[in-house]
Amino acid sequence: MDHILGMFSQIGYETTRAKMKPHKFEHIGLRVKDAERSIKFYSEVIGMEVRERQLFFRGAQLIFLTLGGQEIELIAGGNNNDFPGRSPIDHYAFTVRDLDAAKVRVKELWPEAEFTEDLQLWDSMRCSFVNGPDGEKLEFFERRE
Repeated sequence: MDHILGMFSQIGYETTRAKMKPHKFEHIGLRVKDAERSIKFYSEVIGMEVRERQLFFRGAQLIFLTLGGQEIELIAGGNNNDFPGRSPIDHYAFTVRDLDAAKVRVKELWPEAEFTEDLQLWDSMRCSFVNGPDGEKLEFFERRE
């Protein structure tokens, strides 16, 4: 009996662990000065398609372009203080199945991690950011279905 309970415990543990790990590279966020110019470049020159365009807060626009299952997010306008940092690449994003569990796992493996408050994006998406070891900004992105 203990052997069977141990197997179920291990299965449950592995299932929970799988929910905490990123399972897909989500997107790269790129700060741009001129949304229309950048959309034209990425769609006409690179061949990407605009998947979604949303107004964010304080006048910022988020434009998602896709190519071959990969995405970039153009971030235009808004207050520069909303998107701190000097690099035109704002962040790297990873899809997680459970944002709360992912944050717990990261903090267990890297105790100095400090996540931002969760940000609710539309109805079925939320995210949180943390700086990597060299100050790079990483987004953990949960898309609920």
